[in-house]
Amino acid sequence: MSQRRGSRVSDAVRLFRAGFSIIVGIALIATWVRWIAIGAVPEWTTRPVRVAFHIGAEMLTAATLLVAGYGLLRSRRWAAGWHIASLGLLLYATIEGTGYYSAAGQPAMVVATAATGIVAFALILVAARR
Repeated sequence: MSQRRGSRVSDAVRLFRAGFSIIVGIALIATWVRWIAIGAVPEWTTRPVRVAFHIGAEMLTAATLLVAGYGLLRSRRWAAGWHIASLGLLLYATIEGTGYYSAAGQPAMVVATAATGIVAFALILVAARR
């Protein structure tokens, strides 16, 4: 019985990791598409190279999160490595983003971005234990 319960817990953790990765990956893409569409990226004119690289890094983060999430949902062996890598990318993005939103005086975004980073860090620790 305890092995069965352990299996259910393990499945629940795997599904949470997959869901978090997929949701955050989609959210990153949707956020940038929206901001670009409404012209809410003033750095395009002031620092176009920097913002292009930043968006590229966040799209790489989103893509790895989506691949890892898919792999976790399908219980693929390669998913664990992809998941840790994607969470590392996400952790960096959340640290950088928290600083950006702090400097811009956007407390709600500071809280949301920092919370995402805290969850990413916790999931890295969970993944490292396996």
